[in-house]
Amino acid sequence: MNLLALHGARDFRLQDNIQFHELDDHHIFLQAYLRKLNGKDGNSKYKDSKINSIANKTLISASTNRKISKKSPSSYLKDDSIISQSDTQDILKRHFINKEAYEFMLNDDYDSFLIARNELIVRLVKSLLEI
Repeated sequence: MNLLALHGARDFRLQDNIQFHELDDHHIFLQAYLRKLNGKDGNSKYKDSKINSIANKTLISASTNRKISKKSPSSYLKDDSIISQSDTQDILKRHFINKEAYEFMLNDDYDSFLIARNELIVRLVKSLLEI
């Protein structure tokens, strides 16, 4: 989460620096959304540990988090009152969401999103550690 602040992450909706807000630990793919997805056995498709993966979290303002509510990424990413349609890529880039991960969000593909974002975060950490 500290890397987000160092990387200049801005709030999705308000587009200003996240350090100026009461921050929420935001699930990019919302808990409520993921919990309602059922697997082949009829139970929830995802366990809490996978839902709460660090690769599924970022920091945004509490007010933006409330506005997103229980929406799927494909829904809230198209809502100009949540994220500026003209700056979406730049805003998401600062939250370690590249074009590939963004496409997975638009398709509500959680598993592929986790892999893509995890790889991006690991590369960043390695570069900071000079590994």
